[in-house]
Amino acid sequence: MGKKWIIITLCAVALITAAIGITLTVQAVDSPPADQTGPYKVGFLANTYYDSSRSDYAGGSRPILTFIWYPVDPDIEAEPLPSAVYPMNVNGLTGLPDASSTDFEAYGIDPAYQEVTPSQDGPFPLVVFSPGAQGDSLGYVHIGTRLASHGFVVAIPTNFDDRLNAQGLPEFYTTQEAYTFGPYLERTRDIEYLLDQLLADSQQSSSLLTGTIQPDQIAVSGHSLGGLAALALAGGDDSTCDWRVEGMDPNNILPENCVTITPDPRIKAIVPLDPSSYMLKYAELARIEVPSMLMGQEYSALEARIAGSETLLVRPHAAIQSDPNYRLDVSGAIHNSFSSYCSYLYILRDKGYLDDQVLEAVKPYNCPPEPFSAQEIENLTTQYMIAFLKTELVGERGYKEILTADYALENEPLIEFFETEQSDLNIPDEDGYFSYFLHQPGNERATALKDP
Repeated sequence: MGKKWIIITLCAVALITAAIGITLTVQAVDSPPADQTGPYKVGFLANTYYDSSRSDYAGGSRPILTFIWYPVDPDIEAEPLPSAVYPMNVNGLTGLPDASSTDFEAYGIDPAYQEVTPSQDGPFPLVVFSPGAQGDSLGYVHIGTRLASHGFVVAIPTNFDDRLNAQGLPEFYTTQEAYTFGPYLERTRDIEYLLDQLLADSQQSSSLLTGTIQPDQIAVSGHSLGGLAALALAGGDDSTCDWRVEGMDPNNILPENCVTITPDPRIKAIVPLDPSSYMLKYAELARIEVPSMLMGQEYSALEARIAGSETLLVRPHAAIQSDPNYRLDVSGAIHNSFSSYCSYLYILRDKGYLDDQVLEAVKPYNCPPEPFSAQEIENLTTQYMIAFLKTELVGERGYKEILTADYALENEPLIEFFETEQSDLNIPDEDGYFSYFLHQPGNERATALKDP
């Protein structure tokens, strides 16, 4: 495979996607630090599920390649433990060697071990994570390994139909309009099908995942377009193709892309990362009632980088009615800071598939600017994901302090933490507009159209 195709794929992830109440039983437990590797070792399994109700565009069933990380007993006896093997030929890439867990460990990502026996402490809560556009399972290794070390099963599918060809054009869609809506819809279907299969695997005695998943503790997370899928599956989407941009030809939208997405009642919490939220109406976002934590680029940085995108996080945060409903602005983060793509690039360089000149050319789209480091923002992302999911999905109280504005102000200089805004105010939003806080701390507010 040529370097040009690698560059097109990685840059497309950065450039295209950038444009775009449960009752808990509180448990008294010792809570390991959320900003460090957890108490479990981590197992890894790559599995491909086939959805026979949908096509692979070549007469077969739709494949859903899924990377799965899961907790392993810290004192497991198998020595030496086989390092996890991560396939790199995903989402249309060819000619790449497998990557080892040790390749990622060199860049600060937690270790994982290939198909070792899961811990008997289960069943564990399940997190399904949906990648960004043109992204794949390999792009979020830091989330899979870190959350699994804290007692989660993490499944990250590759959505193969949004891949690009060697010319940088959609491989399976004939128009840009169809490509805008198709991969979004199919992402939600991939997540729901994957939930079915993973729950079935957990109940089958012949599966490596037997007994690993707690069916009433399921969260969905995702990055960019995957974050939009998490929002849609939590609150629904009345029509998946009612979103328009300038220059879009409605005659090129395929009828099969225009359907209704209904909320999945199995989902008990969501964590969208820099989500492409504009494809949902404000009223649709307002139907979300499960605990929510939105995490993304800092407000003023978004405003400076991409015209018209400054309400990417504040709009869904203002609309969502769940309690809790958090918003975290991360200073120094760019869109792909919530992925492992910065480390991925260096691994490609280490393996001889990118030279230093090409690496420097694509780094600005995938690695945070100095003085910030990819590892720093990756750790903040997983720290808050763990604290939120342990508190709201599992019911552990030891992380509650982290989920406050005061904690961020005192301990996390890169985080602006916003708790549910509208419930604390007696100021109703005017018709057609919503209001929001600009920064934390501070009382400065702004207004914006609910549906721009």
